[in-house]
Amino acid sequence: MTYTITTRHQVTNPSQIIDKAPEMRQKVIAAAAKRLELLQPIAAGPHVDVILAISAWDSVDAGIDAMGGLYADSDIQAMRADNPTLGREISKVLKSGGEIEGQYVGMVRGTATELSDRGFERTWKIGNSLGITAVRASQSIAGGNNVGS
Repeated sequence: MTYTITTRHQVTNPSQIIDKAPEMRQKVIAAAAKRLELLQPIAAGPHVDVILAISAWDSVDAGIDAMGGLYADSDIQAMRADNPTLGREISKVLKSGGEIEGQYVGMVRGTATELSDRGFERTWKIGNSLGITAVRASQSIAGGNNVGS
């Protein structure tokens, strides 16, 4: 199972985070994360001027423990001082297909009583035929306004 921790940072100068992204990614991966993605919403209402740092972990405990250690790192402390944390959300990845790549990512949030294999496979097949490189279905389990969705 994979769990993601999404941290929202308020930014006035996104280049500070973007320029340090490769270095930060190496530190997070070295702390046992499966991956780190940085998203900068460009047309997202309340998320404009926010950067989302999404790290993936084998367990919630592994992610939380590693994040505690990462926050002690002086480079990460400096980045966080200039770009305050607005909030954090933990999600469980239910299904995924493909790999996120390219410069742009689209995100859709919704609610459902259950996630069917057939529905997910159909979404992935149609999306992939239209050039979408990845589809991920996650359930928010802690933090933020999306718990349960």
